[in-house]
Amino acid sequence: MTTAIHDVPVPRSSKWAACAFMLLLMLSLLMPNVAGAASLPAKEGLVLDTAGMIPKESVSYIKQAAQGNTYTYYLLTIDSFDGEIPSDYATSVYQAWKLTADDVLIVLSKQDRRVEMNFNNSALQEKIDALPDDYNGDGQVGQKLSEFVDAHFIPEAKKGNFARAAIALMQAAEGLKAPSSSSNSAGEAVGSGSNDPDASGADASNNSGQKQPTEAWPVKGPSIAERMQSLPWPTIALTLVVIALLIPILLFVIRLIAYKRLLSQLPAAMAEASSGLSRVQSFASLYQGHTLQSAKEIEAQLTDNLIVVQHAWEDLGRTKLVKLLTSTYVKKYQETKTLLGSRNESNKQLHARITGIEETEKELVQGLQDSRERMQQLEHLYRSEQHARGWPLTRLEERAHHIIQQLQAVDDMDAFDPVGADELMGQVQALLQRYDSDVQAIASFAESYRAFPEARQQAVQDIEAIVTEQKLKLIRIDPYGTLARAEQLNEQMLSELKEGNMPEAVKHAEARTQLVKDAVQMTQRLKELKLRNSKDIVDLKEQILAYSKLDVSTHSWSSHAEQLYRKKHWESEWLQGDYGRKAIAEASQELPRIEHLSSEEIQEYEEARQALDLHMKEVQAQHEQAKAFEALIHGLDQSMEQARRLQSRGDQAYEKGQSLIARHHLVRMWSQEENALSKLKAGVQQMNAAPPYDVELLTEVASEYQTRAEKYLQQVEYASVQKKNAEREIEQLERRYQSTYRKVQRKIHVSRYHSQHSSIMSSVDNLMRRGAYDQAAREAAVMAGLISSMESAYQSVLAEERRKEEARRAEQQRREQAQNSQSNGSSWSNSSGGSSWGSGSNSSGGASFGSDNKNNNQSSGGSNW
Repeated sequence: MTTAIHDVPVPRSSKWAACAFMLLLMLSLLMPNVAGAASLPAKEGLVLDTAGMIPKESVSYIKQAAQGNTYTYYLLTIDSFDGEIPSDYATSVYQAWKLTADDVLIVLSKQDRRVEMNFNNSALQEKIDALPDDYNGDGQVGQKLSEFVDAHFIPEAKKGNFARAAIALMQAAEGLKAPSSSSNSAGEAVGSGSNDPDASGADASNNSGQKQPTEAWPVKGPSIAERMQSLPWPTIALTLVVIALLIPILLFVIRLIAYKRLLSQLPAAMAEASSGLSRVQSFASLYQGHTLQSAKEIEAQLTDNLIVVQHAWEDLGRTKLVKLLTSTYVKKYQETKTLLGSRNESNKQLHARITGIEETEKELVQGLQDSRERMQQLEHLYRSEQHARGWPLTRLEERAHHIIQQLQAVDDMDAFDPVGADELMGQVQALLQRYDSDVQAIASFAESYRAFPEARQQAVQDIEAIVTEQKLKLIRIDPYGTLARAEQLNEQMLSELKEGNMPEAVKHAEARTQLVKDAVQMTQRLKELKLRNSKDIVDLKEQILAYSKLDVSTHSWSSHAEQLYRKKHWESEWLQGDYGRKAIAEASQELPRIEHLSSEEIQEYEEARQALDLHMKEVQAQHEQAKAFEALIHGLDQSMEQARRLQSRGDQAYEKGQSLIARHHLVRMWSQEENALSKLKAGVQQMNAAPPYDVELLTEVASEYQTRAEKYLQQVEYASVQKKNAEREIEQLERRYQSTYRKVQRKIHVSRYHSQHSSIMSSVDNLMRRGAYDQAAREAAVMAGLISSMESAYQSVLAEERRKEEARRAEQQRREQAQNSQSNGSSWSNSSGGSSWGSGSNSSGGASFGSDNKNNNQSSGGSNW
């Protein structure tokens, strides 16, 4: 049902109102007493000292004592009970703090000088009721809980040491022992903290023969099942029924509100579409061309929106209210909601298009006026340039006439086709913008023509400075010819400029400027080539000289490799280096020619550059090849060392495994693995006997030898541990068996147990001789069950003897139990016990809440100090 509610959009206020109503209903039914607990102090840890009675340095000691093994204690100090009954107040705090059966509450009132101990644990109450009469020694018999509090709390409280008094009370409650069903008399020291498990002799049993522990275990609070039974199930059931009835009603109301709102929104969408149709239909008699075509498209879309929304409105209106809770209605609601949103958005866009058509005509009038004014300004500007310079500027005049004609065409179309006129106006605006930039550029291009001689002269000066500095002969380059071509382009640019052919003038001007730059750059590059060649020739000589030293080292490494390793490891790399030596020789022979080409007499710097790049690359590659060969041989040496380390580790593991087998007298179960290891060891030793070595094969075999040897060692070590553990477990079980056998043979027949023991030990010995140590340990573990069987039979005989002894004493115990039945056999209703620590006061009994249904199991009591 919850999912269905979320499927339909509803007012947020309705959702919150429904949730608030349901929450208040549940609170009113399930939590009627919440307001009553508001005035009680909030729970804050194990110690809450609101009255300031506990020194801060003592709080940690109280908290340590409060975390008892059997119970958890909570200490609360207040100024006063304000006239409320102390036991009632303590019970209210206990319940408000949601304490459990394992918790004990101690309340101290500063002004009332009273302590109140409160709990809800029948086992604790039973222990306290089992205390002897006049427990506090005041000569009077009072309530046991009050006497208990009086005995352990009041002595220190009268001294003003409330921390020590509280700790003493907690420790005394922890020291209480559960009363034994075989207690001899009320005069035994039950409350003294002692507990004699042998007070009743051997383990007691009840009349039905069930075993009773000699020492009582701590009794826990009510179980989960008991707590579940104590819940107000009729109230909870009624609440759930009311909620189940309210949910469909609430869902119907929410959906009805959403249905009415959607039904009212659909006519508004239809009205919006009708309004648009009224506006666009007037265009048919006013416009034609592109405008009329756009109006028809808008009209068709608005008509479709109107029809679709009207059909949806009629279909939704036919929905019966009883169907609002069905899934079919939910689907229809969502579809209608989605359709309404899309059609509203469409209506909004179509109205915007209508408004755009209506405003286009106004914008065109202003645009035409601005364009004509700008055209007049540009015409005046180019006429001024024409008159001042005496240039015809024919092409600009033709372009001006074309733009004026296009503006007139826009003006003519504006009245009957504003959309088409707006499209044409966009093209005219682009033409006008380009015309504007061209007219404005006449002066700048004329100035660049005038300044060209100066730029050309500056380029000539730069070229001559480079030539003079480097003594260049300008072979294979002609910077002055390039400047001459630039001068020709400058004249062509002027010719096009006079005609008003601005695109061509721009093209010639850009090419002229680039040629001037190229003339200087080609001279500068020739200078850089000369300097770079000179430097690289020196570097090449140094690299060739360095390689001659490196080659000596390479030959040394090759001799080392030839003596120790198979050729397949290094021969191909050596042959590559041999080919590279030829390249080094060629570079050395080519150096004089490169120096000749780079001399000032020849100056063939480009050809020298190509040769230098080739030989420097080859020399560098040969350097790298020689270093790679050295690294290869070094790697072979490392691999050889690694293979020997693997062989050494394998030998160590194999020898250690053999030693363990001999030392621990293990059964040899690894003959197949030992044979394989012997073969691998012999193979490694044979391959390692004399060079040249096959490093790859040697490493592979040594690695396998080391891996299998370590695995073999692990198996042997595991077997030795298994044997040691099995021997220890067998020995321990054998000792247990013999000890138990000697103990029980006086009471029970042990022949069948002895027979089973012999069978087990025979099987264990057989498994140990076969080396199945783990299985032998599991087989020996069967003796634990045999020992338990013997113990069980023995305990049964003892239990029968105790039962007979107990029957003899039953009559006497029944009489004693009858005398104490009021304290030990009653149900544990609310009780109260405590003490007063004032001078001259006596212990007073606490209140009992047995008649109050709210506190049916609560125990509370206190006294004044």
